Amino acid sequence: MLKNKGLLILILFTVHFAVLSSAQNITLQGRINTKHFSINDYGSAGQIWTGLQSANGNVLFGNRQDILSFNGIEWSKIKTDSEKTQKNIQESCTETYVSKLYLASDDRVYVGRDNNFGYLDYSSKGELVYYPVFYGGLKNNIGQVWNIFELGDNSILFVAEKGLYVFKNGKAAALQLPVAFQELECKTSCRVLNGVLLTFQSKAEFKSRKENYLYYDVVNSKLKELKLPLSVHIKNIRGSFQIDNVWYIVDARSKVFSVSSTGANSQHWDSVPRSKFPCLSKYFVNTVTKAGNYLLVSTENDGLVIGDLSGKIIREYNLEDDLANLTINQSFFDNDFNLWLCLGNGIQFIETGSPLSYFHKNEGVTSQIETIDFNSGIPLIGTHNGIISPQRNESGTKLLPFGSLNEIIFDIETIKTRTGNKSMVIGYNGVFDLNTTTTKHVSASYQYAIAFEKNPKDPNSIYLTLEGGLAKLNLLPNGKWEYEELVGDAGGETVSLAYLHNNVFFSIRSKGVGIYNLATKKFKTVTIPSLSKEDQNNNFYVEEFKGQIFVGTANGMFVYNEKTGKIDPFEPAKVFKTKNYKNTIHRIINVNNEQLWVVIYQDKKDGKFENIFGWFEKRGSEWEWTAWPLTGLKNAGLVFAVEKNPLANEVWIGANDGLFILNLDAIRKNRNPFKVQIDRFEVNGKNFLYDVSKSKKPEGLNYSQNSFKLIFHANSFSCLGPTTFSYKLEGFSDQWSQWSPLNFANFEKIPEGTYTFKVKAKSAYGIESEVLTYEVIVFPPWYRTVWAYIFYVIVLIFLIYAVVQLSLQRVKSQNQKLELIVQERTKEIAEQNHQLEIQKEEITTKTMDILDSIHYAKRIQSTILPTTSRLNELFRQHFVFYRPKDIVSGDFYWAREVQGKVIFSAVDCTGHGVPGALVSIVGNNGLLRAINEFKLTEPNDILNKLREIVIDAFRAEGQSDVKDGMDIALCSIDQETGLLKFSGANNECVIIRNGEIIELKPNKQPIGQFIDAKPFTVEEFQLEHGDCVYLYTDGYVDQFGGDRLKKFKSRPFKALLATIYQMDMNEQYKEIQRTFDAWKHDVDQVDDVCVFAVKYIKHSHES
Repeated sequence: MLKNKGLLILILFTVHFAVLSSAQNITLQGRINTKHFSINDYGSAGQIWTGLQSANGNVLFGNRQDILSFNGIEWSKIKTDSEKTQKNIQESCTETYVSKLYLASDDRVYVGRDNNFGYLDYSSKGELVYYPVFYGGLKNNIGQVWNIFELGDNSILFVAEKGLYVFKNGKAAALQLPVAFQELECKTSCRVLNGVLLTFQSKAEFKSRKENYLYYDVVNSKLKELKLPLSVHIKNIRGSFQIDNVWYIVDARSKVFSVSSTGANSQHWDSVPRSKFPCLSKYFVNTVTKAGNYLLVSTENDGLVIGDLSGKIIREYNLEDDLANLTINQSFFDNDFNLWLCLGNGIQFIETGSPLSYFHKNEGVTSQIETIDFNSGIPLIGTHNGIISPQRNESGTKLLPFGSLNEIIFDIETIKTRTGNKSMVIGYNGVFDLNTTTTKHVSASYQYAIAFEKNPKDPNSIYLTLEGGLAKLNLLPNGKWEYEELVGDAGGETVSLAYLHNNVFFSIRSKGVGIYNLATKKFKTVTIPSLSKEDQNNNFYVEEFKGQIFVGTANGMFVYNEKTGKIDPFEPAKVFKTKNYKNTIHRIINVNNEQLWVVIYQDKKDGKFENIFGWFEKRGSEWEWTAWPLTGLKNAGLVFAVEKNPLANEVWIGANDGLFILNLDAIRKNRNPFKVQIDRFEVNGKNFLYDVSKSKKPEGLNYSQNSFKLIFHANSFSCLGPTTFSYKLEGFSDQWSQWSPLNFANFEKIPEGTYTFKVKAKSAYGIESEVLTYEVIVFPPWYRTVWAYIFYVIVLIFLIYAVVQLSLQRVKSQNQKLELIVQERTKEIAEQNHQLEIQKEEITTKTMDILDSIHYAKRIQSTILPTTSRLNELFRQHFVFYRPKDIVSGDFYWAREVQGKVIFSAVDCTGHGVPGALVSIVGNNGLLRAINEFKLTEPNDILNKLREIVIDAFRAEGQSDVKDGMDIALCSIDQETGLLKFSGANNECVIIRNGEIIELKPNKQPIGQFIDAKPFTVEEFQLEHGDCVYLYTDGYVDQFGGDRLKKFKSRPFKALLATIYQMDMNEQYKEIQRTFDAWKHDVDQVDDVCVFAVKYIKHSHES
């Protein structure tokens, strides 16, 4: 559904409990991410008996041989202490059966094992180790320690098969059992009232299933035998829990008994009907614990059952939830409300604390979801296979078909009409009125529609977009719908629509946004600025949010400005714009007018794409963007529908890969900061410290220890993706490392100094942890210590003194010799300077003579060039860009009028400077002779004759000793007819007509001696008014410059001409000059430059 405005009461499906709001996914019944850890992961026995989360965030487990620890990245085995524990006891306690782990109020973990018990604490190096406080040995074997309790005075009670022990003030003492119990074995125990209930049996009684009951009163530290009523026969306690003032005990037969205090020393015991706790009575219970307002029931063969305190089953986890084993020995919540299960074949992690759960194919989502509607009172989900709706039972929830519309559902909208709620459905075959009570539907219109929009002022009508227009359905008094066409042809495909201020806004593909005024019944289209044709061919999406119309396009997000009537870019949307990536707004969705969700399809231009999800919230006049990088949502595919559940603080997200439910309370919890911990500090490849926060901090590292490695983890668990880390060692490198899942930092050969190591983590939800800092000091080597430097200074001072004394003696004797030498050399230098001055004057005089001659030569050369006034007479519009490399030039331009035609050329003579200028005189003379003496007017004839004259001019004594010549482009124009004739020797003619580049190619031979010389050809071209003719030498295109110091080249030059040809010729001249100077910049000019341009103007176009 594209909209949801004014949510109604949802009366089915979701039952929510208010205790562990962050663990709401327990009741949601959707699939939750889970992971199984096996012996291949932790490397020990498979059957796990006990587990908990310690104060440092790690989870601990016990099996028949090890205490296992997991920090979210690495598994480790906790060793037995070797510093304070005797070696024989250490060896005897290692790899013994771990039957119970218990976290006391002081955050210390106590351990019950086979024939020994103790606690976990940190060694001097910060390593978490097991400290045995009691070991029975062979003579006093106490058997398994099955349970541990904390007493009122912070002492700890260890319950073993063959004795009870209290640990207090670092010492363990055995309790004196009543005589009748001294030969019995304690089988099970639990907490009740102000003490502990214990069951005892002899070996004979074990076979007959007879129990003896003992109660340890914590208040007065006394043991007393209990005589329970005949109706209360507790067999093998599986756990206990308190509700209000009543304690409940569960035994191995899943029977439940109650006990409450009726006075100072009296108790009331009773059996509880099996119907009171269905979550217990149906299963063979291994353990039961109370967690907040939930009961966690670990069963022998049925997985995990979660009930509420009334005994009702809330959720079952079994093989359908990807459990690896149905035998659950114990279960517990961690600090993030995730579940950990101790299985018969490993450990199962269930991310119930995740804000995300999902429904896929196995749960009934068999095709893409297009729309979601809550307003009918039943969650209706429109898919490509019809409508589905959730149906719930004890084992979970399935999404089952609802009604008989087995076709693509585009939109569902429930409106409150005069006859009650109407659930309107757009399907592939038309528009339907769906009765949610009977699940039957009737046709409202046979039109092919796309989307709905309600009219808040008229609940008995609804608007819809058609394939290329806009329509309205009106509810008649007889309950039927009347179809009314509002816009028949909008000019393009219409998709989404929104209502605001008596206007209906709707997207029109390839056009923009259509606006239909309901009062005037007039329609107009507003275009979207700065969109390419490709972007305009994509669908647009319009959405109303907090009194504004937003538009999503293939190139960003826009907002409609009511004052100007224009569509402007939505500036806050720049927050998710990434350079070089194209952001297509796939959907814009108003969620309850609280959040504006944006679904972005980001094209990374390497064949990959990524879906980005987030929402805007308006706080006052400011917009706040929240990006939520859930891996689960990234794998959802494209999102098509987002709706808020009115009965819970959650959002339902429909995509082409299933239904995803996002718990907003859990999001806030997961956005809270978490911590990073350093687990090990390795020096030169060996463990130096473990948990640095718990170890005795060393003064520093010797210089030989300046290669070290820090291994760390974050106290966060997630199945959605790895935790990533970033770190830096301030003083060595102040740059944070890139985010990486590698949980270590390795530093090699660090110089001496004081450094601060900083590390932070980022969870799979994109939340960053607090920054952990740890100071590392590296001492210098002995030869760089303070005492070493003092010694060096003393030695240096002595050496300096000795050297100075020796040097003074040598200097005195050498000074006398140097004074005589200086006097002689001074006299010689003075004479040499005099000679140099005379030579300088001679050179200066000759140089000035040469420069005067060259400047005079320039004056002579200038006389052969057409004057500006003469060129103005010959051409109506023209320019000449002429820049010699030296004072005189080897390039020149030439123009004459002969027999009504204007003949002009750009000539590039061999060389530049004085030699080129001399050749240019020969070239100018040859051109004049060809037209004046030989009366030639055709360009090819002129060039042929010019070649003869040049060759003859450079011929000496019958031989051609000089190979010089020239390249030339020569044109003639008949100003009346516009006929242009062109001949060229290596240089071409370029004509620009309406932006088109026309090239008249020259003969590939020069004017001068050439081995394979051929007659020059002529090419005719009919000019049109406004055509620009360009002749140029190679000095412009061969000029080096630009960022890479390369030649300008011919193709860019022609492209330049094509961009300026429409300018006035003076402006063209300025642009040619500006481009040349910008390209050359401060690079030396490599050759003479000449560009001769003429714009053809017909007489009829003259003003």
